[in-house]
Amino acid sequence: MCGGQMRLIAFITEGAQIRKILDHIGVDSQAPSIATARGPPLWEDCDAQMGTGCKSSRTGIRLRKRHPTIRSISASTGDRSNRRFRCAAG
Repeated sequence: MCGGQMRLIAFITEGAQIRKILDHIGVDSQAPSIATARGPPLWEDCDAQMGTGCKSSRTGIRLRKRHPTIRSISASTGDRSNRRFRCAAG
């Protein structure tokens, strides 16, 4: 922490002695409990529009599929790419 040299003065392996030392210096001798996993964020809280998209999809997510009928040009590279959206399965 301070950048100084550290010297090992003891190597304690007995749990009871370690707990006694930690309690004496005011450090919690018990490991913190692991929090339970939380679920994914709710979609209602984001800017996505609900109820739009494909009628056959429950989620309304649209996936890109290359198709020669719809063309677009990337503004950054000038590359032409073909894009068509289709409904996500499920």
